[in-house]
Amino acid sequence: MRSVEGTGKTIDDAIRSGLVHLGLIQDEVDIEILEEPKSGFLGFGSKLARVRLTEKASVNVQSTVCDEKGEVSTIAEEPLEEKSVKEHLFTQEEAATKAKQFVYSILKNMGVSVMIEKMIKSDKIILSLHGQNLGFLIGKHGQTLDALQYLTNLTTNQGQTERHFIMLDIENYRSKREDTLRKLALRLAKKSALRKRKNCFRANERV
Repeated sequence: MRSVEGTGKTIDDAIRSGLVHLGLIQDEVDIEILEEPKSGFLGFGSKLARVRLTEKASVNVQSTVCDEKGEVSTIAEEPLEEKSVKEHLFTQEEAATKAKQFVYSILKNMGVSVMIEKMIKSDKIILSLHGQNLGFLIGKHGQTLDALQYLTNLTTNQGQTERHFIMLDIENYRSKREDTLRKLALRLAKKSALRKRKNCFRANERV
């Protein structure tokens, strides 16, 4: 079962962030609230909401039948391992093709021309969009891109027993955003350490 931690200004934002990363809907996960958001004072001491989302385990379905004598017997569903061999496996290559077609169709209806480059990794499929003036597809803090990614995952994995996570990226926005957040975290950590150190001195000793 896959599990991920999501963060956000509110509990709902944190849940939405986790769902985007898993490519699932809320009914398909168990949610554990790890930390409530705190506003802080004058920008200090504020904390983001933090939740853990865990993909729900599949439940074996059992059915009952009556024989000629009227006795009831229970028939368990075939084990997933045996069933998966008989069913057609939904491969990463097929998922990537389906996802590309979906994104192309959405953007075509919007009058947007893009080139989509795919990269298949063991844990995810990355679709990188290239074109002119694609900034509006990213949106504020990546919200528009996250929404498009969420819809792409829902459409691609619909009706499939094997799910694949699709990550959408535009001109390396994801890696740039991650680098920005990392630098921000380091800067805030340094400020926090400096503030704690100053509190160790008496008022007349502080610089």
